[in-house]
Amino acid sequence: MNGIDSTAHRRTTALGAATGFGLALVVSCGILLQRVLGSTAANAIAANTVTTLVAVAAVLATVRTYLTSFDPATFDPSVPPHAAVGPSVPPHAAVGPQAHSRRVTSLVTSQAIGALVGVLVIHALVWRGLDAHPWLREHPRQLVNDLVAVFGVLAFVWGCAQKPIRPQLMIAGLVLVLGYELTAGYWHIDAPVPVTQELAWSVQRFVGSEVTASGVGVLAFRLLLA
Repeated sequence: MNGIDSTAHRRTTALGAATGFGLALVVSCGILLQRVLGSTAANAIAANTVTTLVAVAAVLATVRTYLTSFDPATFDPSVPPHAAVGPSVPPHAAVGPQAHSRRVTSLVTSQAIGALVGVLVIHALVWRGLDAHPWLREHPRQLVNDLVAVFGVLAFVWGCAQKPIRPQLMIAGLVLVLGYELTAGYWHIDAPVPVTQELAWSVQRFVGSEVTASGVGVLAFRLLLA
C-alpha cells in the first residue's frame, strides 16, 4: 500500500466511523426518548425525519467512496496513482480493484464499528441515569432494539450507495425488521412509562417505522441522484 493509498484508506476509515457513530447516536437517542418520555405520532414523525436526514448524509459520504474508488469502465492500469488528479484524469482512473476493495471494506467495517460504539455510548448513559428513571430496565436484550434500527438503516445506506443499487441489501434490512417485529416482545423489557396520555407508538413500532421511513427516504434520494 503506497502513501497515497494509505492516506485514502485512513480517510475512508475515519469517514465510515464518523457516519456510523453519528447515525447510531441519532437512532438510539430517538429510541431512548421514546423509552423515557413515551412517544406520540408527532414525536415519532419528528424523530424519523431527523434519522432520515442523517441517513441521507451517510449515503452521500458512502456513495462518494463507492463511485470514486473504482470503475472498471475507466480504470487504466498504465496511469500512475499520483496522476489521478486534475480535470483530465478521473479521480478513480488509477485506483485498481484491490484498492477499491480495501476502501469499501474499510468503509463498511468502520461504519459498523462506529454504529456499535454509538449504541453502547447511549446505553451507558441510560445505565447511569436509571435512578432518575426507575421504569427503565437495562439488559443486553435492550440492545437489540437499537441494533436492529441502526443496522436496518445502514442496510439501506449500503444498498443505495452502490451503482447499480443493490436491492438485496435493502431487502435484508426489511427482513431484519420483520424478524424483530415477530419477536419484539422479547427485546423490550421496560416497565410502562408513567404518563397519563395514551401513547400511539410502542418501542417496537417506533423501531419498525424508523427503519422503514428512513429506508424510503434514502432510496428516494438515491434515485434522484441517478
